[in-house]
Amino acid sequence: MFGIATPPQPRLTIGTTLPRGTSYVTLSHCWGKGEHLQLRRKTIIQFEQGIPFANLSKTFREAIVTTQCLGLRYLWIDSLCIIQDSPEDWQTEANSMSQVYSHSHCTIAAHPDGIFFPDQVGDLRRLRLQMGEGDRTYLVDDVGSWNRGVTQHPLMTRAWVFQERLLSPCNIYFRNDQVFFECSSTNASEVVPFNTSFKVKPYGFFGNRKAKAKYASVINLSSLPSKSFYENTRMWERLVSQYSTKSLSHITDTLTAIGGLASVAQFHTRGGQYLAGHWKNYLLAQLCWFVYTFNHNPTWRPPISGNPRPYTAPSWSWASLNNGPGGIQFQYIPEMSPPEDVAELLSHDMKLVDEKNHFGSVMPESSIVVKGSLARVITFVQRGSPYDGLWALEYSSQVSERGDFKARKACQAIFDSGEPHTANTEYFVLPLIVERGFLSLWNSKLFLEGNEEREDTLRSRAIRGYGIILVAATEKGTFRRWGRVEIKDLSVLHKAIRGFDAAANSSGLEYTEDGKLGNLYKLKLV
Repeated sequence: MFGIATPPQPRLTIGTTLPRGTSYVTLSHCWGKGEHLQLRRKTIIQFEQGIPFANLSKTFREAIVTTQCLGLRYLWIDSLCIIQDSPEDWQTEANSMSQVYSHSHCTIAAHPDGIFFPDQVGDLRRLRLQMGEGDRTYLVDDVGSWNRGVTQHPLMTRAWVFQERLLSPCNIYFRNDQVFFECSSTNASEVVPFNTSFKVKPYGFFGNRKAKAKYASVINLSSLPSKSFYENTRMWERLVSQYSTKSLSHITDTLTAIGGLASVAQFHTRGGQYLAGHWKNYLLAQLCWFVYTFNHNPTWRPPISGNPRPYTAPSWSWASLNNGPGGIQFQYIPEMSPPEDVAELLSHDMKLVDEKNHFGSVMPESSIVVKGSLARVITFVQRGSPYDGLWALEYSSQVSERGDFKARKACQAIFDSGEPHTANTEYFVLPLIVERGFLSLWNSKLFLEGNEEREDTLRSRAIRGYGIILVAATEKGTFRRWGRVEIKDLSVLHKAIRGFDAAANSSGLEYTEDGKLGNLYKLKLV
């Protein structure tokens, strides 16, 4: 690892030559479109001898001064400490991002226009109140200053910065009106330099003043009491939801830019192996993620045919989509009522771009194999506004006539691409989990087998189920994800599965055994 030694003239230094525990500062900044000094193979020796201060950008010069004011000598800047024309060095450094930021003294979050601005302190008013016999003078701060200064900081739209913010033990945000400070236990500003623990209007999960404190239990930033593994897993899902709204200059960085968070979250979630943004121990439930479509047009994934986007992850992973304004949401599962699996993960094969980094990018050959039941879909009917992104689907079965209103209400779909692809595409529903609840213990029973009531433990207690929409790939028995479904009537789905089972002999699928909803087949998802 390289670093910048600040006095008397900035120069490049090799991190491994420094004493263990040497303090350093990290910089979060937006590269922008302008030219700025970068480390390249041919400039390593030159930079080790010294970097002319005047050759650095305004932001870099002011970051060096800030580091010196903090009483430290070393500063880490990505463009000057990662060899920009070496893919190997970039991959190595990307693998160590969790270490770089989590072990720094603090991170400077620079405004796109720099760090230092003319003295223009935020609006702080004095208010004199008379209470009883005496009076007091109160300082009144604008409660929206934190949102404007931190949550709406220009850097907060960037995916890489999202990770840098949460991994760093302390963050200093420079705005044109004042400076803000953030750590896992205290938040303050130049105007209010003591702990500002009062709540303000949140902008998303990380819009309040306790963002780092909430996340501390997942990456152990502080000595805060550890939450349950279930709560930390939910916290990871909420992190992904927020991360998926951030922008990336290179979409191939989708998994890499959150890999540092994943590497430190693994233990605290007890999620087992990391599978392209998901945890193996919770995979079936996490596969039921969906695109948040309210007031957003989620046309993020390209059509089945046409110019392909750069590969980022298997289709079943949330990382296969471009980050967008709506983001990704995961199905909420109450801890007191865990779901019942109606499918099973048989195996997984993650082809890593870098074998040393289990939390980084994967190659197109990556896949999982599941055992589950299938239902064939006849058609989709749009529900509500096109911007709602909701579709009702109609199953194909031997016992449900086409156009049946109940069948259309039985399943609600959200497509990853915003709408179904209609060019001779055949769709299937793969149910994954069934949610259970207390009310259904008394009054929810399914009428199957020609209206004959069956006291099946799973089906009689289930409220609803969740699964994914699949399209067949070229290879037999191989499928790609195209959406997520909420199954509101399991009896209708069960009929559709029976209809599929009756015709499955000619489909080329490998039958394994009878399952809770129907026959189970071996399915490869890519």
